[in-house]
Formats: sequence, C-alpha cells, structure tokens
Amino acid sequence: MLKLLIAEDEVLERNSLVLFFNEYYSDSIEIVAMCKNGKEAVDAGLSLLPDIAVLDIQMPVKNGLEVAKELHDNDPSIAIVMLTAHSLFAYAKEAISIGVKDYVLKPYDASELRVVIDKIMDKNREDLKSSLKNIVTHLSNSNSTTEVSHPVVRLAMNYLHENYMKRISMEIMADDIGYSASYVSKCLVKYLGKNFNTILLEIRCNEAVKLLSSGSFRVNEVAYAVGFSDPNYFNRCFKQFMGSSPKKYLNAMVGNMDNGQAN
Repeated sequence: MLKLLIAEDEVLERNSLVLFFNEYYSDSIEIVAMCKNGKEAVDAGLSLLPDIAVLDIQMPVKNGLEVAKELHDNDPSIAIVMLTAHSLFAYAKEAISIGVKDYVLKPYDASELRVVIDKIMDKNREDLKSSLKNIVTHLSNSNSTTEVSHPVVRLAMNYLHENYMKRISMEIMADDIGYSASYVSKCLVKYLGKNFNTILLEIRCNEAVKLLSSGSFRVNEVAYAVGFSDPNYFNRCFKQFMGSSPKKYLNAMVGNMDNGQAN
C-alpha cells in the first residue's frame, strides 16, 4: 500500500478528496494524514514519509509550494500533486522547479485527477521493479566474503557484525578490541578500502534488507533494530547504499509475497 498525505484547508474539499481515494484506490493507497494547514502537512510529511502528497496551493501558515519544497528536499522520491485554482504559468513553473509531479486545477474533475494518480501508480510499479533488481545486484556483489588475513581487521569486522545494532563509534570499538582508534582506522582503510562509518552503515543496511525481506516489520521498526536513532537518516543511508528507499523495497517485497501466495 502506498501512503498518501492530503493537505487542504477547506473541510468540504478535504472530505471530497478522502471520498475520491476511498472509492478508486482503497486497495492500493492508504490515507495516513489529513492536514488543514501547511505546517501540519510538513510535520506529518517528515514523520510519516508518505509516498504521495496531494497539496492545495493556498493554505494557512505555509502555502502548498512551501510545503512541497520541504517535503521534496527531505525525500525527492515523494510524488507531489498540487491542487490550485490559479492557472497562472508562474505557479506551474515554480511547482515544477521544486519537484511537483503534476498539478490539477480546481474545481477538479475526478477523471482528470485519476489520470494523474494512475500515472504516479504506474511509475511506482516500474520503480519497484528497478529497485528490487538494483538491491539484488548490490547484495550479490557486496556480500561475497573476502578473506582478510590481518588480525585487527578480522577483530574489527567480527565486532561490528556482533554490535552493529548498538550505539558504537571507532573509539568504542578500538578500545573494546584492544587497539588505538588511529591504528584500527588505518588498517580498515588499507585492507578494505573503506572507513569505519562506511563499513558500519553497509552492515546496518544489509541487516535491514534481511528484516524488510521478511515482511514482518515496518520501516521505522527496522531502523531502530539495526542501530539507527533517526528513521529519516536511515531512509537516506539505505537509499544511498541500496539504490532504493526502504519503503519501496518493503512494498516490492510485500507485493512479491502476495503474488507468490496468489500463485
């Protein structure tokens, strides 16, 4: 299920959007937030990490363009649709420059909005296929074990695999295995070509893939389980190392599991 955020200050319009999505997309889109002003929309977007945001351009506190920019800066993969009564080119030009996927003029026609949402859904399906392929390729390349004979590197790697879920640092690890932090750091870079932070992040992301693949955990739960204190930072790191956001990977895995059960 894709997660949807709706931001519309007019009650009737907000309720109309809820009815629209419940009627046409109840099996594929879940409404996770209904916001009545721009500040609520930004707060909800940063905490809930929706896949789609439908925003009214004129809202109290912060307008739709301001909200769109903040959400897009936090997660460029979010699909933003702008609802506006203004048909001026300046609005459309600014909207496109900050990552808005499409905009619909109010009062909108249901068929017109469906075309926009269907286009987003189709792109999401293609992204999921591509993301899954990238992750499988990455795992097949990065999980091939290379024997490292240096004892300090072996100690460090064993330590990280056993303690990745804890709050650790180079200094803590080095002290625990009985060497200076500078010496351990030099060994890791010399023999593995990577620094402590990169190795730790890769281990955490690989472990996150295992948990997400089970289909039993939510993204935030996985983030905390593998040692991240900030789910937003986890989202960025996972996308950097795996080529896909954890949400898209989870959706792909759940979709594959459903298809397998159906077959």
